[in-house]
Amino acid sequence: MHKAAFSLSSTLSRIRSLCGMRVPLLILLFALTAAAPMPAQTEKPTLAILPFTGGQGDEGETIAELFSFEPDLTNIFRPIPRTSINRAIRGEQGFQMASGMTDPDTIAALGKQLGAKYVVAGAITNLGSHNLVVIAILHTEDLRQIAGDIQTYTTIEEIGGKLPSIARAIAAAVKRDAANLPLLAVPPVQWSGGASNRETDLLAQILAVHLVRSGTYAVYPRTKSLEQVQEEYGVQFGGDTADEYLPVIGKGTNPRLVLSVSARKLGSINKFNAAVINLETGIQEDGDSVDYRNLDDGMRAMEELALKLTGQEHVLAQREQARRDAEAAKAEQERRAAAAKAEEERRVAAAKAERERIAAQQAAAARAEEERRAAPAVRTAPAGMALVPAGTFMMGSNDGYDNEKPVHRVTISKPFYMSVYEVTQKEWREVMGTTIAQQRDMANTSWSLAGEGDSYPMYYVSWQEAIEYCNRRSVKEGLTPAYSGSENAIQCNFNASGYRLPTEAEWEWAARGGGKDPLEYTYSGSNSADSVAWYSDNSGSSTHSVGTKKANSLGLYDMSGNVWEWCWDWYGSYGNSAVTDPLGAASGSNRVKRGGVGATLCRACALPTVATTLLRIGATIWACAWCPLNGQTSPPRFPLPRRLWLPRPRLRLPRRLWFPRLPRYGRRRRGWRLCPRGRL
Repeated sequence: MHKAAFSLSSTLSRIRSLCGMRVPLLILLFALTAAAPMPAQTEKPTLAILPFTGGQGDEGETIAELFSFEPDLTNIFRPIPRTSINRAIRGEQGFQMASGMTDPDTIAALGKQLGAKYVVAGAITNLGSHNLVVIAILHTEDLRQIAGDIQTYTTIEEIGGKLPSIARAIAAAVKRDAANLPLLAVPPVQWSGGASNRETDLLAQILAVHLVRSGTYAVYPRTKSLEQVQEEYGVQFGGDTADEYLPVIGKGTNPRLVLSVSARKLGSINKFNAAVINLETGIQEDGDSVDYRNLDDGMRAMEELALKLTGQEHVLAQREQARRDAEAAKAEQERRAAAAKAEEERRVAAAKAERERIAAQQAAAARAEEERRAAPAVRTAPAGMALVPAGTFMMGSNDGYDNEKPVHRVTISKPFYMSVYEVTQKEWREVMGTTIAQQRDMANTSWSLAGEGDSYPMYYVSWQEAIEYCNRRSVKEGLTPAYSGSENAIQCNFNASGYRLPTEAEWEWAARGGGKDPLEYTYSGSNSADSVAWYSDNSGSSTHSVGTKKANSLGLYDMSGNVWEWCWDWYGSYGNSAVTDPLGAASGSNRVKRGGVGATLCRACALPTVATTLLRIGATIWACAWCPLNGQTSPPRFPLPRRLWLPRPRLRLPRRLWFPRLPRYGRRRRGWRLCPRGRL
């Protein structure tokens, strides 16, 4: 050290004397650095990657070339150039690559020629839908296989993606080396019973790779066939064991252990047996067997067998437990997914139902609002009006006259108001300006009066005059008239706020008490005619003041007896089917009148939702069934009318020649016009 320092000092003094100046500190440091000894660099071992045998075209060369550029290999190896390897294999040296992995002699010769410490060899086997590649790295000095791997692939790109992991495994194996591991020779497979020689040999190579990967053995590769071994070493093998030729296999390689492998086909099952035998003692140190059905299954079985031979059964137990755990986790995941799906479906269904409920509510509210806006404002019950509820009943009678048949279901969808009394002569006079006598004179001056006074019902009124009365009264009270047109072309706006005549169905429903009267009632409000009606036996041949008899359950008077009442409907036959809010026949020559025995009048009612009021307006007294306009010269005789929908009454009333008896709930009648006028 002192000599080196003195030499360096002398060198610097000489530099100063030559340069005639001071040496900068930088030069000094450089000189010190240059004078310091360089650390010795560890030389990388050389590696020759031989072209893989098998495959299509240059597939083996392509994989080998890709493998030679893996960083995990180039970091610890100095790869032999591909040109040198190809020249050695195909050039003047004359090395020939055998099918399958290259035999040990070829590997030793190549390693010596190329100066490679390690050699990578591989074999590609086509398995139909995919390829199998077996890769091994061997030490050229003693031909120990110190690392290996097995992969399947379908394309070059796929195996190229797997090469980095293979390179890392090989690099790790080289770092730990296998010099201290026992050397295990793998002789040819003894096979019988139809087992495939090619298949079992391939599985033996796969088993060897797994044994090397376990880190328990270094394997002496076996690529020669059974026949080659017999010919080379001059021995004959018999039976299913390798005891007699195992020592021969170790010649020149010094393996301490030999793997005795045999295979037998048992029906659809192949049994693969393996035993590790000590060449020095001839004792079997380990052994086991596996079953497989095909090559893919055999590849899995070789890994299992290697774990058994190396005492790593716990790995199998761990894998089985991991498989069970994975299946349980998958089942739990599927259960949770199914539960989540069911919950999601329930939530979606509930949300859909809620949306539909809200939409239905909104639609109903919108309809109600639309109806409310379309209809006039609801007013309180008009004076002298009774509320008739909506409802369904059986209209007509199968026991009555033909025009009362058949019984059919009728629904009144909306409630309405109907006048409690028949329109009186006073009410008529205040609107129309005519008295009962004047009405009679306009009809026929020869007719007599049948009751006169402010509280008496109005009669001698035609249907057109009843329509005119409704409109005039509507205008007088500030309501929208319900009717338009003239003569037989009159139209009714049932949503108008003004007064109108009831339809026949509305009239009958009101006469029944809107469903409140007992069904056994013969007349409107009672079984007793005298208590609810003025008729031939108690009227004295005259009409009487309205409201002097008992009302029905709705508070409507004179629905039976007194005078006939006009309805809106054209006279026509009933139908069989159920109907809602019927308006009668589409056309005709006569209008319907109901309820009386004498004069014809009108009654009113009102729909609460639109404030429409229906009036009960009288038409005629008994003369309504006879009119000179129809060519009749005398009043006709009328038989006792039968009930519309109830059984025959027990009460038998005497006949009268020209005054008809009281109809039950008002027999259905045609109405004739009393005079040709009738205008709006």
